Amino acid sequence: VSVGVSEEAVRNYGRPREELIGRRIGEVRFWTDRADYERYAQILMAQGKVDAFECYNSTHTGRIYRSLISSRPCEFDGVTHVLSICRDISELHRQQIELQRSYDTLAKVQHNAGMGLCRWNPHTDELLFSQTALDLFRYPPESTDALPPGFAGRFKGSVTFSHVHADDLPSYMGAFEALLRDKQSRALSFRIMRGDGEIRVMHSELQTECDDQN
Repeated sequence: VSVGVSEEAVRNYGRPREELIGRRIGEVRFWTDRADYERYAQILMAQGKVDAFECYNSTHTGRIYRSLISSRPCEFDGVTHVLSICRDISELHRQQIELQRSYDTLAKVQHNAGMGLCRWNPHTDELLFSQTALDLFRYPPESTDALPPGFAGRFKGSVTFSHVHADDLPSYMGAFEALLRDKQSRALSFRIMRGDGEIRVMHSELQTECDDQN
């Protein structure tokens, strides 16, 4: 039985507060899928909490929205209650879908143009390759876990040095050192031993991109 609701909950449900307090959650038709509710209840009972449970909920008008729920048990006057925070993430989910479509389009452009995308973090030495970059260099990725959208493989940046032709290595390393020093974009051509053993000439456009920390 609901004993209290926030202003955000009132907006999400689309009902006045007095119509929510004192009623069971099933009475206000909050859950659109009984299976979602059962999974939520099982997690709460088994783990004693629920973190970022994603599901679909509905308002009294029938609007269905995607939500994220986190819950914790607490006691008031010796009685156990469940405090839940429910966030409407419909717009966020729509933006994520659009972003993924943009990355998919970028991947197609890279493939058609024969141009790969690489991103190197000099502080962690993490090097990310797009799928087209992997196809061009033909290196088996060291990892494919938890990659940002648009990338298909992860390496240590230092690994690439061993694949650059010895005669081109000084200019290759010098270009990156200059890039980090003056933050000016530059072009670089070099020979590299691909993963299949073939030597190819690669052309790269180097640019820096800074975040809040680096």
